Amino acid sequence: FFPDFLKARLPEYSERRVLAVEEVFCEMGFVTREELQQTPEAIAEKTGSSHGLNIDRYSPHIDEKTYSKPKYTLSDSVQVAPHPKPGHIRVPAYLLGKSGKIVSFQGMFSNPEDVAHLRPTVVRLPLYLVEFEMTEVWGNSFAQKSLQDKVRAEIYEPWLLPA
Repeated sequence: FFPDFLKARLPEYSERRVLAVEEVFCEMGFVTREELQQTPEAIAEKTGSSHGLNIDRYSPHIDEKTYSKPKYTLSDSVQVAPHPKPGHIRVPAYLLGKSGKIVSFQGMFSNPEDVAHLRPTVVRLPLYLVEFEMTEVWGNSFAQKSLQDKVRAEIYEPWLLPA
């Protein structure tokens, strides 16, 4: 479709995706072309705030009290929250509403949903390895030779309910 002499001037696939997102954001009024040309430092100077612009200096307060100890123990039956929550989703959609059992406590970690939004306070959460039966996750839509296989996923405590 393009003459050979123009092909070298076309952006790569990933560049085209970025340009398309920029175009949509401009059309929707989220950002202007002029704002896209500014550096993060210029924006911080203009607004008087560097919040969210220099993530190298991001150092939130760590809340270790909200989840001071894990709620679940080895072999507890749990259910993944049945509906997605708004924001930075950290659970595979195919596990929403599914029941499994705790096979391991992985430790306490900063809530990735808080970190993704550069919140000033980040909660430390218990992280579990949860095991699911194939039939629980996929119904009968899997190869019968895989019946003994399991699905394991690391899931943070706020996404889990007692089964």
